[in-house]
Amino acid sequence: MRATDQAADERFMGLALRLARRGWGQVWPSVAVGCVLVKDGAIIAQGWTQPSGRPHAEIHALTQAGAAARGATAYVTLEPCAHHGRAGPCCDALVDAGTPAPSLRWKTRTRALPARASLACARAVFRSISG
Repeated sequence: MRATDQAADERFMGLALRLARRGWGQVWPSVAVGCVLVKDGAIIAQGWTQPSGRPHAEIHALTQAGAAARGATAYVTLEPCAHHGRAGPCCDALVDAGTPAPSLRWKTRTRALPARASLACARAVFRSISG
């Protein structure tokens, strides 16, 4: 990774972290998450988990971006969810929108959920490229 790439990654992740703070204390039972969608070095959408936890940050950003999300990098402060709850998995939504899972960047402190979500995102990517 070039230094300029790392600086850009840090800047976009920093913005995602600031966006996540907007949801602090308002998103229970979900977690406050921020998401920034970047394409060709420019921010095309940003989102954060909305009050009461819906929509999640990724869906909030994808809705803003629409078709422009295809090929974008998603900077997400917590690994996208892989479970079916009140809404479908965010990792599936990102893949369906054309944001490839390998381009996701996230920060997380938990170790149990990431393995499950990473596997789900990888499976979603495999399904999308294998038809």
